[in-house]
Amino acid sequence: MADNQDLVRRANSLIKPTLDLASGDRPEGRRRMRQRRSFVALAAVTDTANGQRLARPDGDDDDVPVLTDVVLAAPAAAEEGEERIAARLRAALAAELADAVDRQIANQLPALVEAALGKAADQVRQGMAATIEMALLDFQAQRGQLRLPLPEPDSDGPGHA
Repeated sequence: MADNQDLVRRANSLIKPTLDLASGDRPEGRRRMRQRRSFVALAAVTDTANGQRLARPDGDDDDVPVLTDVVLAAPAAAEEGEERIAARLRAALAAELADAVDRQIANQLPALVEAALGKAADQVRQGMAATIEMALLDFQAQRGQLRLPLPEPDSDGPGHA
């Protein structure tokens, strides 16, 4: 059990180096480790044989282990590439939109034409019925009331053989 407590103390001292050990004495030979993070922005990069791009090391902190994030300057060609990509996307979207509209019109046009022709046919029928009714009313007004019963046509007339 004593070994477990010693192990826990050591782990705690590594996690929290500012705290003293359980004994309260910090060994004089032990220094507090410095943690440093540096950010380097480089414009110049070197290409390796396998195609990777690496930043050139500065050389002044070669012996100090640090966690380093290398931020490379963005090339101006990326902005130009974005404009070309946007232009291609606009053209592709316009073509896709035109295709979608064409397909929708092709699907809906027969039904629309049929509905329009149905309405036109109804209007023509109504117009013809109104015209026939007017013609009958005019004929009746000119001829007066027809006398009933009408004479029966002769079956021996010129129309029959």
